Amino acid sequence: MRNHENPTFDAQAVKPEPYTAARLYFADGSRKGGIWTGKVWWSEGRAVEPVRWERMTPLTPPEVKEEE
Repeated sequence: MRNHENPTFDAQAVKPEPYTAARLYFADGSRKGGIWTGKVWWSEGRAVEPVRWERMTPLTPPEVKEEE
């Protein structure tokens, strides 16, 4: 489910910092994880052409409870 606090951007007009993890949205409605290399969008071992993208939200590590 998309986080509405995390906006999407036009993949041709706005690029993230190189090698930032992003969720890529495609014209056919599909989406995949990928990165902007600084020259091309990259996902699953090849260059891709998304229409929109959003920053991937970093995962929060689980809390480790110390045993007493």
